[in-house]
Amino acid sequence: MSNAVQCTGSNAPDPQRGDELQSSPDMHSGLPKACQFIFFKLGLCSLYPRKITVADLLSINSLSLTNNQPRTDSELWRYFVNKLMMLDVKCRYVRCEHAKEECTIRSANEDDFFSFGEEINESADEKTHIHPMDVHMAVFHCTDDFARERFISKLSACQFALPLLVPNLSTGQIEVPLYALQQIKKIWASNSQTGTEQHVSEYILSSHVRVVSFIRVGTSKISKSQIMNYILNDNKHPAYFSRHCDGNTKTRLLLDGVAEISWYCPGGSKDCIFQECVSLINLHGDANKHPGQLEFIQRISSVIVVLLPEDPREPEIVESVKRLQETQIPLIFLFSGVEHVTSSSDNRIAAKNRNDAELKREIVSKVTCVLHKQNDVQSLESHIDTAIKSGLITTTER
Repeated sequence: MSNAVQCTGSNAPDPQRGDELQSSPDMHSGLPKACQFIFFKLGLCSLYPRKITVADLLSINSLSLTNNQPRTDSELWRYFVNKLMMLDVKCRYVRCEHAKEECTIRSANEDDFFSFGEEINESADEKTHIHPMDVHMAVFHCTDDFARERFISKLSACQFALPLLVPNLSTGQIEVPLYALQQIKKIWASNSQTGTEQHVSEYILSSHVRVVSFIRVGTSKISKSQIMNYILNDNKHPAYFSRHCDGNTKTRLLLDGVAEISWYCPGGSKDCIFQECVSLINLHGDANKHPGQLEFIQRISSVIVVLLPEDPREPEIVESVKRLQETQIPLIFLFSGVEHVTSSSDNRIAAKNRNDAELKREIVSKVTCVLHKQNDVQSLESHIDTAIKSGLITTTER
């Protein structure tokens, strides 16, 4: 690509040199500094925003990338795109291949056997690799409308969750890749009122499908994304990237505030956890910090599953729960720090030290109970149209 710049070697900025990063002529002042650094490391400086075209994606797809793994950060996004275009589900786990050190194992010194060097954690964090979903989202922010449609269609073919709500990095405005999502088709089997099995093939955004949303309030040691992966397919194929996925790091910047969507499409078997197609939305990050996304989710959801921190009695958490309960939306609360709830009939679920299968069964049972009581279902497309007209969100298309 002729308009790409190389941000490697001597041209790559040092994270400690904030002044140089801020004054770079290649970057846009509207981007947060931390985000600028990611684009520098990936070599995407001149491609933000929205400068990657379909032709660029296809040219990357035609490249003969002989190495199994990229050797520099600036190669990461090309390898990611190349594998995604080939529908390689391992595309999200691409990372730099550094020289391997000789494997040696020695007996630990008895004097410092129980010392693990906690005091040097900061230097270790500085050398960590780029989070896979930062690569994923950086490419998304750099694609134009037509490339974005191709990008999302490939994500869908790989059975990955799709970006639904994406904060604009420069303006903070909540955007929806509407046209790209309108092209996504899903197939599922459902049972009619007469008991006969019906196979449905529809553009999923215009289909009347119930929405189950998952949000987190505060912080938690439990992974909400992993719970959702277990609900979808017993975590056999992670639609959502969780902290337990290969390549995860503590430094994740571009995914916070993003709401991803996937669909549970039943096959007609009695073993299916839902007998109708259900949309599953995952809001990444603390919902308190993303009020616009939370408002949209409250508008469209049939039920919201709320993951609470280990100590839910903190004043900020208590106030957040009260605000959520003031709405008319059915809520199910997952308590990260509770091992047992006395009553099994209310909307609280203990999530601490729970067997994955048991936790999944209890969540699905309560969600299904709520869904069975609801008859009025609108399409997600109509909800999005209403939110756009009210100014809450906007489309990414130009």
